[in-house]
Amino acid sequence: MDEDGRAQVRTAWTFTVPPGQVWTALTEAQHVPRWFDTLDPVPRAVGDRYRLVDSATEGTVRACAPGSLLALSWEYGTDTSEVEVRLTAPTNAAGMTDTAGAGAAACRLELLHTMTADDHWREYGPGATGVGWDGALLALERYLRGEDGTDPASMTAFFATAEGHAWIESCARMWEAAHRAAGASRERAAACRDRTVAAYTA
Repeated sequence: MDEDGRAQVRTAWTFTVPPGQVWTALTEAQHVPRWFDTLDPVPRAVGDRYRLVDSATEGTVRACAPGSLLALSWEYGTDTSEVEVRLTAPTNAAGMTDTAGAGAAACRLELLHTMTADDHWREYGPGATGVGWDGALLALERYLRGEDGTDPASMTAFFATAEGHAWIESCARMWEAAHRAAGASRERAAACRDRTVAAYTA
């Protein structure tokens, strides 16, 4: 995950709704606060600025192919990273588009977050960023299923419960495994996992 001072966190999620519906939830101002954050201003084209009001994150739209690709600079304080989201139709083991069953109306979301391998990375590895995105995508999945309680305040309350803590710990263990697969020692990956869990369950 570390290369030339850069680190990458990759995750993927499959939703049982068409890509167009996922794209709408990702990009339209009336939908984004229902599962993520208040978006203002709303970008309309490549080069436009956006701001996530509640988290004070902002940036610039780097690339956009409606329905399939969104790439953004991700700026928080003095830290700048890059986020890329791709939407595709799921494929089967043969690499063909999956049109059977729920796959006929499904969307695979792939997210890549590229950042500097700084002190935060050295302390948490991929876990803190990864668990953060996992939580956002869980909220998005629930929102797309029409569930209540998917707004940030409700999701924060869920993550404070015993069930939420167990979910966070499960995600952190998966990021621990990814960290080890990328070359981290058992000891470092476990320490980053523990710090990640502590940060999200304090």
